[in-house]
Amino acid sequence: MDLFDAYIAVDWSASSKPKRGIDSVWLCKHGSPPENPSTRDEATQLVRELLQEVAAAGKRVLVGFDFPYGYPRGFADLVAPGDGPPWRRTWNAIARRIRDEPSNANNRFDVAAHLNVDRGPFWGCPAGHAREALTLKRGISFPHKGLQEFRAIERTVRGVQSAWKLYGAGSVGSQALLGIPRVASLRDDPALAPISAVWPFEPTRQAQVVHVEIWPGVVAPTAHPIRDAGQVEALVAHWARLDQAGGLAALFKAPPSSSIEEGWIFGAVE
Repeated sequence: MDLFDAYIAVDWSASSKPKRGIDSVWLCKHGSPPENPSTRDEATQLVRELLQEVAAAGKRVLVGFDFPYGYPRGFADLVAPGDGPPWRRTWNAIARRIRDEPSNANNRFDVAAHLNVDRGPFWGCPAGHAREALTLKRGISFPHKGLQEFRAIERTVRGVQSAWKLYGAGSVGSQALLGIPRVASLRDDPALAPISAVWPFEPTRQAQVVHVEIWPGVVAPTAHPIRDAGQVEALVAHWARLDQAGGLAALFKAPPSSSIEEGWIFGAVE
């Protein structure tokens, strides 16, 4: 019996303007062609509607976004000390500060500068956003304030970059700062919260909506002319095939204990 009835993957973007095509948001629900909303706001609403539709039908859905869902161990205690799970404290601290407008205009560099201590751990920005607290290039060494440069999963999987890097080729830091509040809004949506869980932070066995962090590089893309679209299309097809063959459950096996704060890329290490 399949674990899920639907599969959705989203390739994210930190663009500050509406954008389609290369280096923009692409999402795909298995069985449908990839879609290319021009803004993060539009994409989030589209995913919300898909999740609500599947959940209302009493079905189960696996949904993933391609940015880090957490940071190296210790970050939560640095920026959001207190009670509660470290991952959730981090998510709340970011979500309270990020402003991401329907036009894609956002304050991610301001937030990174605010969260930094002694010009780190976040680094990288356009020249117009540089300041004492946030440098154009990495001006610190790691460990910085007790924080490692990479999460455990990033030390395991080749080609994955650090969430501290906000700007430049291959960077994912800006996508995480702008994406975590969006996933949090879906996880906490009044219609979805009682039936949702985020892996590996929360138990998923009883959840109808299961959120996972993805890295589309785990599979070869389809022949779609836009690589990002081909990657999400290939990933949801991969999940569906694995599930049908009884192999998807193995991807939910418990990763290292550090993942309870840092997160883990779903399916990156089988």
